[in-house]
Amino acid sequence: MNPDKSKETGFALVLAIVVVTLLSVAGLELSREVRLSLALASNFQDRTKARMKALDGLTLAAHALSGDDPAYDSLDEDWASLGETLEEPEKKEKNQEPDPVKAGLELSLEDLGGRLNLNLLVDQKGQANAMWVGVFSRLLEITGHSPDLLSTLQDWLDKDSETRTGGAEAADYKTLGRKTGPRNGRLLDIDELGLVRGFGKAVMQGAEDKTGLAGLVAVTGNTKINVNTAPIEILRSLDTGLSEGLAKAIVELREERPIRKLTEIRGLVGMSPDLYRAVSPMLDIKSAWFAAASRGSSGRARYRIKAVFKRDKKEIKLVEARIE
Repeated sequence: MNPDKSKETGFALVLAIVVVTLLSVAGLELSREVRLSLALASNFQDRTKARMKALDGLTLAAHALSGDDPAYDSLDEDWASLGETLEEPEKKEKNQEPDPVKAGLELSLEDLGGRLNLNLLVDQKGQANAMWVGVFSRLLEITGHSPDLLSTLQDWLDKDSETRTGGAEAADYKTLGRKTGPRNGRLLDIDELGLVRGFGKAVMQGAEDKTGLAGLVAVTGNTKINVNTAPIEILRSLDTGLSEGLAKAIVELREERPIRKLTEIRGLVGMSPDLYRAVSPMLDIKSAWFAAASRGSSGRARYRIKAVFKRDKKEIKLVEARIE
C-alpha cells in the first residue's frame, strides 16, 4: 500500500472526525441558545401577563369604588369583599373555562378611613394636636407598646429640634449610626415609619402579647375615623371612657346593619352624653381614602402593585402606586 496514500486517508479521517465534533458542538450550542431564547421569551411573556393582571386588579378596585354609594362605607359593601369575589367558584360543568379576568389575580381593597392617620398628630404649623396625640397614646397602651413611640414619632413630625422625653432628634439618630434623621414634617408613606426610632418589625407586625400597628395606622386618609370600619382597638383608643364592651357593641351594631347616622351610637349602653360629645368630633360614617393591593401571576412570574385611591363623590383618583 502506498504510504503517502495511507497518510492522506488517515488525515482525511481525522479531519472528518474533527468536523463532525465541531458540528456536534455547534449544534449543541445552537440548541442551548434556542432553549435559552425560548425561556427568555416565555419569562418575558409571563412577566407581561402578570403585570397586566395586576393592573386589571387596580381597574376593578376603582370600578368597585365608583359604583359604591358614597353616603356611607361599611364592611358589608361590595368593595370590602372584592378579593373574595375573585376566587374561582367551583366549576359546575367539567369543561367550564376559568374566568380570564379572575385567573391569576389576587386583590384586596381596604378603607384607610378606619385607621388612625398618624399625620394628624401635628397640625399644619407642626404643633401637637392634643386630641389625636391622646388617641395614639391610648392605642399604644392598648396594643402593649412603649409610650416612648409617641415621643419619637412627634419628634419626627414636628418642625423643631427639641428632643422630647423618650424622643429622638437628629443627634440621636446620628449616635445610632443612621444617615437619615427626623423629617420634621409629615410622613410621606407608611414605609417611612420604619425609619422612626423604635418602629421596627415587632411594633408593626406584632409580637408575643403585642398587637401590630400595621392594620391600625395610616399616613394618608380622612381627618376623621370611619365608625363602620375601624378596628376595635381604634374605637377603644378614642377615649378612656370608651370601654372594650362599648367598642364591641359598636361593632355588633354595624354588623347587623351599616351605621348611616352617627347619632345611632348614642343609644348604646355605656355611651353617655358626655362621652358622645367627646368622641363624635373624631368619627364619621364614610371614607374617602382606600388602599388596594393587586397581585398578578402567570407561570412563575409575580407582579404586585400597592395603590392608594381617593374618592370624591363618584370621581376616583389614583393618588399613589408602587411596585413591590
